[in-house]
Amino acid sequence: MGMKFFRRRHDERGQAMVEFGLALPILILLVIGLIEFAMAFNANLAVNFASREAALIAAESGNDSIADCRILQKIEQSIGSPARASRINQVRIYRAGVNGNELAANVYSRGGNMKCEFWDGVATQEITVNYTLLTGGYPTSSRCNQLEGCGGQTLDTIGVAINYTHPWITPLAGLVSLNGSGFTFTASNAMRMEPVL
Repeated sequence: MGMKFFRRRHDERGQAMVEFGLALPILILLVIGLIEFAMAFNANLAVNFASREAALIAAESGNDSIADCRILQKIEQSIGSPARASRINQVRIYRAGVNGNELAANVYSRGGNMKCEFWDGVATQEITVNYTLLTGGYPTSSRCNQLEGCGGQTLDTIGVAINYTHPWITPLAGLVSLNGSGFTFTASNAMRMEPVL
């Protein structure tokens, strides 16, 4: 009688070990997936925050000749860890229509050394940003920030769209056969120009 009880208990422990061995890879995969999702979600929030901050600077800068340099500089300053500014592919500074659609845009790619000089009232200052202008369809001189409008054009709504590539941080892609080295998303925000009299 005692031998039967011992054998049954030993069999149950063996069964539990086999079940745990089968469930462990799934549990590990879920934990890794959760970590990857959290990192990607954090990067998305960081890029969206940078886009919103840049749109605010764009609205305040109006038709200043160095507005785009200030916008790009703000993007670089606003992207926080674990997201990295070096993963930005492209920035679009655009005039937005009534529905938020893009009407005209300056398109910048990351890389290069764009310099903007301005007079701060005492001396000439310089802003250098790590971007190159690809398409200049929305020059700063054409931006309307006048309360009464600009020759039939109403006050501009200016948007900033950031295209960003998030690489796989964990080994999830290799574990579940996901293609590529990550994924790309775009965060965009638009604000009405701050009017001047």
